[in-house]
Amino acid sequence: MKYREAWEMYSSIIPTMFKLGLEYNDAIARWRHTWKLKAREIYREEERTKDPYIVNVIDRGDDYIEKLVGDYDGETREEVEEWFRDNYYRTYCDRGYDCTGQLFTSWYKIFLVDGKWIIYHCITVDC
Repeated sequence: MKYREAWEMYSSIIPTMFKLGLEYNDAIARWRHTWKLKAREIYREEERTKDPYIVNVIDRGDDYIEKLVGDYDGETREEVEEWFRDNYYRTYCDRGYDCTGQLFTSWYKIFLVDGKWIIYHCITVDC
């Protein structure tokens, strides 16, 4: 199952439950929490396998840190930062609802080590 499919399924279940008049209880809250964790796991696995620049991911629950290493299109810090913002930066979009599952960039740091640019990128899940 892909992340988008998992999230669409999850998003449709709660409104359907309320339409049917079912009561929201602790069992459903635990199920929602488990479902969100599984959806995040699916998404993170998709992200890890598709990008050749990402060499390391540290999972911290509601956020994770990517370490990007590679030959970026740029010689200066400003050029590398522009490349990063064009290709990896995730903007937060306020949707007026709590726990949207939206991914956004919390912070990033750029370093030059042994002639290679390294970027640490923290991505947070709105939840």
